[in-house]
Amino acid sequence: MLGLDKLKPHFSWTLPVSAVTHERKAPHAAQNAAEVVVRDSGGTQIWSSGKVTGSTPLLVPNGTLPLASDRAYSWSVRVWDEGLSSPSEFAAFANFTTGLLAQSDWGDARWIIGGHKGEARMMRKEFIVDQDLAAEKVGRVSLFVSACQYVLLYLDGVRVGNHELDVVWTKFAENRSYVTYELPSASVGPGKHVLGMELGQGFCGGSFGKAAGEGHTRAGLLRLVLHDTTPESAALATVVTDGSWTVASGPVNWDSTYYGEDYDARLELDGWT
Repeated sequence: MLGLDKLKPHFSWTLPVSAVTHERKAPHAAQNAAEVVVRDSGGTQIWSSGKVTGSTPLLVPNGTLPLASDRAYSWSVRVWDEGLSSPSEFAAFANFTTGLLAQSDWGDARWIIGGHKGEARMMRKEFIVDQDLAAEKVGRVSLFVSACQYVLLYLDGVRVGNHELDVVWTKFAENRSYVTYELPSASVGPGKHVLGMELGQGFCGGSFGKAAGEGHTRAGLLRLVLHDTTPESAALATVVTDGSWTVASGPVNWDSTYYGEDYDARLELDGWT
């Protein structure tokens, strides 16, 4: 899971099936208690639920977990059978990362607007990764992006993700959602790179935005971080949206959630991504 931003997450698991009949045993019959543990990226245990009695394969912490923003963690579970005599082995650890738990965690990232009236849909940033940041020094590459409303991301001409309708609609004046990505460290190696964002107004603007009481300008917010290999995930390099980004209108003259878009291929921007 990427971008967990709740400090009291729900942990759930499934119990084994019978190797003979290939059918699930009687509901929860094999579990009378369970324990969930969480480790940091270095393998150090940072939290345990302790032995919790119950037959439901779901555990919700009583208190908040000691999680930090934009970090990698793993978790596992073991269960006690009907006799409560001895626990099972811990299951294979599953990985998850945290999102940005506070607004301040966006750091220096600032909303950038597409031109004077927010009409420009194309946003671009060239950046350079230092030559000494070889792949073995980079543990993780995290990317967080928010937009008003839809956003397509590109890194060095390659599409990031495959969703067409991120970011989801919210009451934009009150809160805005963001999307989390984890990129291969090799994709942001030493040298020159280009980040590109293409924005669609969705319910943020246009006639449908006004009907929904929105009417905001299209804008984007992005934070890209190269982390070191320690559990503390110190930032080796950071790229954020700010005044240094280039904005342009591009080939999409008009776009709508329901009615599609007008596309003028004569206005395509060669080499934009």
